[in-house]
Amino acid sequence: MNVFPSEAPRLPYLPFIVVDGVLVGAAALIGWQAEAPLGVAPLAFISALVGLGAISALYPFVVNHARRQDEAVQERANQIEALARTVGASAEQISIAVANLPAIAENASRQLKASEQLPSSLKEQLATLQHQLSATASEENAALRHELDTLRSAETAKLAAALDGLTRATADLARLEALAAKHSAALDAAIAHLPRVADAFGEQASDALRRETA
Repeated sequence: MNVFPSEAPRLPYLPFIVVDGVLVGAAALIGWQAEAPLGVAPLAFISALVGLGAISALYPFVVNHARRQDEAVQERANQIEALARTVGASAEQISIAVANLPAIAENASRQLKASEQLPSSLKEQLATLQHQLSATASEENAALRHELDTLRSAETAKLAAALDGLTRATADLARLEALAAKHSAALDAAIAHLPRVADAFGEQASDALRRETA
């Protein structure tokens, strides 16, 4: 980037004020030492020294003011340049957007057509899903029914076997009860006949004893 005068440093005020003071002091010294009335030469020297002093005192103010104006102008120019770049970039983006308008319109048209076809597609997918769910539910119900029938058959067979065993056990128990009753009757008869046997045995023993003693 080029260096503008506004980028130069500010002039210091003190040296110029010192020069102004020296020149004004020299003019005062000349006027003090010159004979009255002042001649043309002393008056010219005094005027020249005072004028140079005024110029020396005002010079840094004028130069710094000019440089501030240059800086303001340069800043304004930079802002205008940045604005121009922004406008150029915006114009480029607008041109790109304008160039892409046909593609955007075509894409929007395709999306519109796809959105119009979407309900029918959703209906087909829903119908397919419902059919699949129905088929799956039917298969699962058939499998569950088969398992239930198998379990029912197995439980029925187990129950029949248990009932058969219970019937047999009841019959065996009845036979055992009848046999026990028979043996009990025989035992009662034997117990009832036992006194007679004992009496007969006692009589036989008495007869045998009498025979031996006789």
